[in-house]
Amino acid sequence: MIADCPSCARRWVLPDARVGPGGAVVRCAGCETEFEWYPRRARTALDELDEEDATAPLVTRLAVEELALEGGEALLAAWDRGTLFEHFGAQLGDAWQRCRARLGRDADPAAFREALRARLGIDLPGWTPE
Repeated sequence: MIADCPSCARRWVLPDARVGPGGAVVRCAGCETEFEWYPRRARTALDELDEEDATAPLVTRLAVEELALEGGEALLAAWDRGTLFEHFGAQLGDAWQRCRARLGRDADPAAFREALRARLGIDLPGWTPE
């Protein structure tokens, strides 16, 4: 991956192994600024969805599908082990925030929970992501 420093704009190759799901803490070799770096995310179907088509069921299904494509098997393994939030809490929260960005701050998380259950079999009754 190509990383770029927010202070001096120097660019370098950051090995994929150094970057986890939550990004990486890096230090620029040029100016020695330490910062959190996150890979740029490619535009997805959720990003491309027209406003008039952005219903809660569709938005949440697309967000959950993205989660499944990014690491569905690891997500399910963590669910089976009881470590879902330990390992994927940030990704679940990010997916929900993307839904809220499309649906509005008052969006009901029940649609997101239903999409998780329908697509991955992960049942989180009462979970209210923040």
